[in-house]
Amino acid sequence: MRDQKASLLAYEGVNNNENPEDALELFKISVYVALDDNLEDFFVPGETSDNLSAISSFIWRVPLVHQYATKSLAKTYHQLPLEARYAHLDWSQVDPQILLNDIQNVKGLQPADFCAILDSSWETSLENFAKRYSYVSSTRLDVSEQFPWRKLARWILRGVSLERLSMKTFENWEGNHLTALFSALFLIKRSPRMCERDTSEFLSMWLEDVQSSGKDLAKYGSQEKEIFMGDKLLQDRRLDVLFDYSFPKISWTGMRLVSFTYGPQPEDWKLVWGLEAEEYAGDFWYLVENPPLRIPGGWVEDD
Repeated sequence: MRDQKASLLAYEGVNNNENPEDALELFKISVYVALDDNLEDFFVPGETSDNLSAISSFIWRVPLVHQYATKSLAKTYHQLPLEARYAHLDWSQVDPQILLNDIQNVKGLQPADFCAILDSSWETSLENFAKRYSYVSSTRLDVSEQFPWRKLARWILRGVSLERLSMKTFENWEGNHLTALFSALFLIKRSPRMCERDTSEFLSMWLEDVQSSGKDLAKYGSQEKEIFMGDKLLQDRRLDVLFDYSFPKISWTGMRLVSFTYGPQPEDWKLVWGLEAEEYAGDFWYLVENPPLRIPGGWVEDD
């Protein structure tokens, strides 16, 4: 059984949408191995394991698997309380359209009701949602693929209070606490060629979504700025960038958020990124100790 469970975990990262029939068979094996073929045991809040996360990745990423799971439980599934229904939701393993369809089938479900699950774990948290949303934005998906994420984001944000939006609720996988906005900016790897553009484009999209939920962007900015100014670790933090030989300085050190402006409209917000002066210190002292050779007969400036 141990060998079976080890193989089960290996399927968690597979792009299951490429072969939905194969994914369904793997899902059935997963349920048999991890839950002794009792799918109802999956929908138990508070239980956590790598195997449950693997099963969740099938249910919320593959339409055929989600359809099979809900039909297998028949009426039981639709009677589950929200904290059980979405017990093992992980934003890194979600097809937003599957979740949107599922939400629409819950009679009378309001964004505020759904948002109660955002405080159950890091995987289901608003911070992890923002991180995933930022990643999707940076992958340059076409409009049809981005639309479900944006629709889901706007629906969720309608149920999130302005105060909750700037809370550092969960310790992330790094052991740090960041707000949703700073999680989105700092917790994904970016191309050094595109990092400033990616962060700027995501910020605009995020702010438009927040504004569409009726929130005051000036107040939101004030909250985030206060957090930023009071957090030395955040001020010293760098963007996590992929290595690119064409951009060695950014690749080695990342870019630091020096400051940002904000206001009542998305276009009032600007991120100010910078490389530290000490990163160029080696070049400076090299030039001091090894001045350029003077050309014989060249003009010499008076000191």
